[in-house]
Amino acid sequence: MEELGLLVIFLVGAIAGYFLQHFFAPYFGEKGKNLATSQDIERITEKIEGVKSYFTDRTEWLRAKLSINSQQQINLFINRNEAHIEFYKDFYKAAIFLRSPIHFRPEEVKALDEHIKEGRELITRSFGSYFGLMVYVQKDSISTPAHKAVTALIELERSWFRLMI
Repeated sequence: MEELGLLVIFLVGAIAGYFLQHFFAPYFGEKGKNLATSQDIERITEKIEGVKSYFTDRTEWLRAKLSINSQQQINLFINRNEAHIEFYKDFYKAAIFLRSPIHFRPEEVKALDEHIKEGRELITRSFGSYFGLMVYVQKDSISTPAHKAVTALIELERSWFRLMI
């Protein structure tokens, strides 16, 4: 009898296993595919996020670098323009001074000395401004008018100095 019970249990188990295999095998097979697909999607998503993060970081780095370069160019432009303005302002003052007629009597030596001193200061300031401008400009650029102005200033200085002597 015991054998019959074991046989019944075995048959019930076999029948249950058969039904489980036919009914649940596709279900578990599909679940296995879904799990594998989910894991594949996870790995692909991680890779996509890594690439996205890399390009976002790279873009931000390039944007920051471009911003710094732009700011440097703006500062250079501002400094160059200020140097340009300073040179022409100093040049104009010196040119006006050197071209203005002078009238001194022999007894006004002290006034003549002051005049010469003022002229030398204006000339020195003009040359200093010119060399300050040359720091910011390149050959054959906006410096050409400044070169011509300095040449004119040199000629004015020579004439003025001969007149002072």
